Amino acid sequence: DDTASHVSTPTSPPRIRLHESVHSSARRGSSPRSPQLEAIPLSGSIVHHENPFLPVERAAKALQRTIQSYLDAQSEGLNASLTGTGQDDLSSVGSLTPTPSVTTPTRDNKTPRTIPVRQPKLRKTSLRGARRGLGTAMEDFARLKEEELSIIDSESASRQSALKKARGFQDGNMAGMMISLTAVREWANDTELKERVTQECLSGKKFMCLAVTEAFAGSDVAGLRTTAEMTPDGKHYIINGTKKWITNGMFADYFVTGCRTKKGFSVILIPRDDNVETQRIKTSYSTAAATTFIQFDNVKVPVNHLLGKEDQGFIVIMSNFNHERWAMACSVIRWCRTITEECLKWCHQRIVFGKPLISQPVMRQKLARMISLTEACQSWLETITFQMNNMSYAQQSKLLGGPIGLLKSFATRAAHEVADDAVNIFGGRGITQTGMGRYVEMFHRTYKFDAILGGTEEILADLGVRQAMKQMPKAML
Repeated sequence: DDTASHVSTPTSPPRIRLHESVHSSARRGSSPRSPQLEAIPLSGSIVHHENPFLPVERAAKALQRTIQSYLDAQSEGLNASLTGTGQDDLSSVGSLTPTPSVTTPTRDNKTPRTIPVRQPKLRKTSLRGARRGLGTAMEDFARLKEEELSIIDSESASRQSALKKARGFQDGNMAGMMISLTAVREWANDTELKERVTQECLSGKKFMCLAVTEAFAGSDVAGLRTTAEMTPDGKHYIINGTKKWITNGMFADYFVTGCRTKKGFSVILIPRDDNVETQRIKTSYSTAAATTFIQFDNVKVPVNHLLGKEDQGFIVIMSNFNHERWAMACSVIRWCRTITEECLKWCHQRIVFGKPLISQPVMRQKLARMISLTEACQSWLETITFQMNNMSYAQQSKLLGGPIGLLKSFATRAAHEVADDAVNIFGGRGITQTGMGRYVEMFHRTYKFDAILGGTEEILADLGVRQAMKQMPKAML
């Protein structure tokens, strides 16, 4: 009999018994359990909450996660027996080894049953996996060929980062690299330098950020004051100047920096050294984003660190802005969907004047507006994403700068309306950093980052119109 192998013996692993009260057994008309095995109380599995409006599904999911964590922790201390699995055993899908399990007694205390311990499934290496953190996912991603990825993978990664529901961490989790490494990949003149820097950043050994904005110039890139002067021997640039509000600058090892050169504007990859000083800037969201003030004091950089051509860095920055603005649109649209979802759930459980809040017509109108804005933004985003996925980098730079600017401008305006209505729906909870309205409060406090970073709404809207004017036929009535 197959069950015979699970019968407890002196050498078999101890059993885990889920505690159940005697009263519940009595209510079912059965006798109390025999105290043959010591019951292990699941004190950590009890979900305590004082808010009567906490959704039942959240409590159930919390309980499920806690019990699973308990089983995982117990199984680590046991030499759990491995159950044989066949091709039809779905519990081992994605695993190269049989699924570990823990043997527990059944209700009649005679026939043991086996609880499979959850195992992580093998996942295809992707950009989303690479952004999860340092480890094999990033190392595998660093070895991928460019043709194995698509812009759709990047869209999934941007949405996934927003699902963490932590706006500061979202930008702190390699956002600086995402908007700067693209410039190195496309415009670096030294192939060896490009490959080395790429491997260092994608493997997690080093970090990178984009340093363009200054206290004197934001959207007006032409007004930058940081200078790069070539040495008399023509082998190095000497960088002097400051940068402000630079994401990830505190821990960056490389700075893709916009500088003024003799006859124009250039972009240079600057490695960190003792002449680079960084200071944290506190903003309205988490310091996890490492927003930074940077000072370059006679920093010496080899000339092969120039990106693109000297005095022609404007095209480098402008084309790189397309990807940055598109990624920010991905993120803020995902946030709008999350907040709309929170409002829908709240309206169904909040009781006002003896009725659910959703029964109020004014609330349904607010939700209709939020859903319409979110879906419109998502549809526009997917249209542009499809175009980007089927265009070369040069074609994107020429044709999509205006549409991407208009998309980001419209998405952040939509976020403004979604955030405003969400706070009104949640009331006092919408301005409280804890409790059920914490995500609404966070979004209302931080959505403006997407409206400012990468170009303000007004600048991008004007850019979109001016780009459209360039394509207009020269004709008049």
